[in-house]
Amino acid sequence: MRKLVLSLFAVAIVAQSLFATVDNDYPERNTINPPYAIMRGIVNLGTFWLEYPRCLVYDYDRMSPMGIFLFPFTGTFYGLARVFLSVGDIALLGFTGPSGYTEDFIREYVWQMPWNAYAGASKPKQEGAKEDPVDYDKLEKVNINSLL
Repeated sequence: MRKLVLSLFAVAIVAQSLFATVDNDYPERNTINPPYAIMRGIVNLGTFWLEYPRCLVYDYDRMSPMGIFLFPFTGTFYGLARVFLSVGDIALLGFTGPSGYTEDFIREYVWQMPWNAYAGASKPKQEGAKEDPVDYDKLEKVNINSLL
């Protein structure tokens, strides 16, 4: 009788863990994978300091020269957010899921964050595409002396 109860209990735990973690709408985002989350926390604790050079490059690209003065604040903010999420991953033994990481705020790893503000802004020229000719008569004439 005791073996039957233990085996039913084991089957119930396995079935619960298989079916409770999957959402039909977003199965890849809602699965809980404790070893992955713990390793993500360890990696983020080792690489959180890379938010400073990332924010320096990104903020300077976005709004130079003010980016030089702004990057310490954004780097500290993103670095602390990454540390807190990492400590949560490790302290909760990986049962956090992807709850704190989003595409809009902070991605899972620092190398997934945008480093270049202009990435994808310029479209590559297609072969055979012709550029419109410049009509020099319609261009505005500028007096160089007025610019000095």
